[in-house]
Amino acid sequence: MSYRRILNSLITAVFILSMLMLIGSGKDEDILQISSAEVNQALGVQKDAHSYYVAGKNTVIRACLNKAVMIDEKTTGVSVKKDSQHVFNMSPKITGESVTSVDFVCSSLEGCQNWAAGSYSFEMSVNGTDFSLGGPFSFITKGQIRILAVPVKAKYGTVIKSVTGDDWKKLGQFTQNVYPLAEGNFKWTNRLKLFDASSYNIETEDGQESLSIALSGLIPAECKTNPKGAGCYDYVVGMIPEVANGNEGWAFMSMPAVVVVAGSNDAAGTVAHEIAHKYGIGDTYDSASSSSIRCSVNPAPDGFKGKDWDNNMQPFNGCTAGRLKSTLIGKDKEVINGAQVAASAHPYEWNRGYLGEKADFMSAGGAWQSQLWITQDNYDYLFGKLNDSTAKGVSRILGESATENRFVSYSGIISKTGEVELDPWESYTDTATLIDTTGEYMVKALDATDTVLASSAFTVQFFSVHPPRDLDRVYFEGVVSFP
Repeated sequence: MSYRRILNSLITAVFILSMLMLIGSGKDEDILQISSAEVNQALGVQKDAHSYYVAGKNTVIRACLNKAVMIDEKTTGVSVKKDSQHVFNMSPKITGESVTSVDFVCSSLEGCQNWAAGSYSFEMSVNGTDFSLGGPFSFITKGQIRILAVPVKAKYGTVIKSVTGDDWKKLGQFTQNVYPLAEGNFKWTNRLKLFDASSYNIETEDGQESLSIALSGLIPAECKTNPKGAGCYDYVVGMIPEVANGNEGWAFMSMPAVVVVAGSNDAAGTVAHEIAHKYGIGDTYDSASSSSIRCSVNPAPDGFKGKDWDNNMQPFNGCTAGRLKSTLIGKDKEVINGAQVAASAHPYEWNRGYLGEKADFMSAGGAWQSQLWITQDNYDYLFGKLNDSTAKGVSRILGESATENRFVSYSGIISKTGEVELDPWESYTDTATLIDTTGEYMVKALDATDTVLASSAFTVQFFSVHPPRDLDRVYFEGVVSFP
């Protein structure tokens, strides 16, 4: 072999080796990768890495990328399997800009086959780069919350004021979006007739309690044995026009009613706030006098003072669970007094997309409605609470009998010393069969010889949650069989 041929071979070999080294030295960040993916119904990252999903709820599949790229719609999509069978595909939202995350959606809920209950897995591709989100992810059928929204005419001192306009009729949508409920299962019914509560001065504690009792009476007695029947509701939401006695809303735990100031910008958040109290969720704002904090369920940020829900509303110095406080500036141009919904939890709304940091709807008033969302604690807790048997009384119902049975719907006021004031009681018939219960407080049906024919226990708490205060007298209600 001649010297020139050897030299040319060496040059060729060095060139090839150099090219291979250049190709091999390509950095990982130069290659598109899907770094993570998530299933998101309100939060993409749930508490304790849980995967709690509701059948029938709008869902987005999100892919997080290692670098910003323009999305090629032709080579980007998600193949969805349910119970190991392919059911539909999802398309990316196209923004026309380079993005570091891709949201995959269906054109409608029906396009995702209503996210029927089952076990899901997802195969995705972004610009030809594949990723498997195998799960499996169980989508579970949950219960409903049925609401009767009622516009109220009430007394403020000596002045009578009423709710006006139509905005109050739409205040349920936020709760639908953030609660773990299927679309349409926060069933909001508007009572168009103004409820006349002008005899109650709601600038006083007694007036607020009286209004709540009166609103509770709008739920028919028969609903206690047939809570899912036509015309029955889990809660009545009374809509008042303005802040009363410093409160934008209140909830007495013994009554199926809450009250909300309909005219506030964050009224929709107040609806979610007050109903959450009914399920046992506490406040997350800092106020020694007015915050009902429940560390065992949804801890407030460390150092926030309030009343200890888990200890009969005794004053205390707050939780130590490490929750963060909001850093957002609210409508009063101050930092929102409440817990933070961290951006790292990936809060997401179907229409608005990824939201970034938000404030807990259990915060104090002061946030714009657009700044509110649900925390990991609240979503996790509500997921466990909102079952098919959520409606009050269902747990006592054995089923239907072949013949009608007689019942008495009871209610009244009981004091700490045991004094009782009875409301008029109503008897009715239904085909339901109830389980008898016993407890410290109960109503018994007796025959002429004082033999117990049936019994119904009820619980009372001699404190209110929102606002927190000791109560000498509390409302009670229930139903007892009356053979």
